[in-house]
Amino acid sequence: FYHLQGMYYISNYTSLSNEDHQKAIKVLKMINIDEYRNEEYYHHLAIAYHFGSSKILAYKYAEMALKFFQKTNNYLFAISSESLMLLQYGSELEMNFSEVVERYKDLIHNCEVLGDRERKAILLNNLGVKYFKREEYETALYYFEESINETVNKKSINYLRRLCKYLET
Repeated sequence: FYHLQGMYYISNYTSLSNEDHQKAIKVLKMINIDEYRNEEYYHHLAIAYHFGSSKILAYKYAEMALKFFQKTNNYLFAISSESLMLLQYGSELEMNFSEVVERYKDLIHNCEVLGDRERKAILLNNLGVKYFKREEYETALYYFEESINETVNKKSINYLRRLCKYLET
């Protein structure tokens, strides 16, 4: 019950204040893993911490989720967990930016292999944001355009957000 309730709070509060995200964290932290035994909830806890701007805890729980998804061969959620880990990198001027880009490209390739266009579009968009923050606008523009092209539902809010990023660049 706590897992579903936490997921509900995450889905309803993705654009609201940090205080609202604390509700999801509080509920998900009530889970006793010894009784519940579904480590998938680590992924949702990582998302809640991400929206609550707690990068270290978001990374920690995303990494725990990644290990679980790799162990259970859940490749799509493994991609989601690793992409969540990549979002936690703070400075876009880090010395290892090329390593971050390579990790994104690997995940994008995995989405192609698995036929998941929406996750691929998310990753392309996120990579575009990384370049945008580094003021590498031409490269950012390329990834935003690729993200738009991969978005299946052209009437979705995600499509509109990606289009706005493209136009802003």
